[in-house]
Amino acid sequence: MTVIHPGKIIHDLEGILRRTVRSGWKDHGVLGGETIYAHEKDAANMASFLACKHLAPKEARRVPVLMGVHDHHEALISDFTPAMGFSPEEKKDLTRDAIDVIRLIPHRGPFLYDALMEFEEGTTPAALFGQGIDRLQMAKEALRIEQGNRCAYNMGPYFAYAGIKLANSPLHETFLAIEKKRPSRAKDKPVLKRQPLSPEARKAVLAQARQNIETLRRKLTVRDFNA
Repeated sequence: MTVIHPGKIIHDLEGILRRTVRSGWKDHGVLGGETIYAHEKDAANMASFLACKHLAPKEARRVPVLMGVHDHHEALISDFTPAMGFSPEEKKDLTRDAIDVIRLIPHRGPFLYDALMEFEEGTTPAALFGQGIDRLQMAKEALRIEQGNRCAYNMGPYFAYAGIKLANSPLHETFLAIEKKRPSRAKDKPVLKRQPLSPEARKAVLAQARQNIETLRRKLTVRDFNA
């Protein structure tokens, strides 16, 4: 029986995150589009700075931990966006299935499971604040794209979405400060009319995600591990 180190599984999953550009930036043809891994790390850095201003110390320390791994399941299912045409139920079911199989990874799996579930459920102050950081980081990255003139399209929809989601958040003032820095030239660009995937493409994406989950599940249940 093949013996593998559980650390290699984590390394391989994070390798996928390092190589995968976030779907929104990819669809917009952003030059040097941010990867899922880079998004996680930037969000964790932002949380380290902002959480201590709004949360009790214990919760503030928890937020960067959550943000550093909050999208790790996307190594298995990819970065789903509403514009792709998937229902909330489809995304929720696949996310839970991916998180469940990650839990099976020896040593680090239970930690990842707890962090991912806490973030997804959003029932703790740290998770709720982290969800706000997730949206704020998106706006921050959209600003960097506009300032660097790295996209032919207007990033306005991202700012609008973040503004709505952060309207009642302690991060709203920080968001407004970011939005205020938008270059005027960027606002004159056309807005990309994103189309949902075709039924065939949607089916293929879902099938690939399920295959990735089951492949990892089999790997974790039929092999011995070198602790």
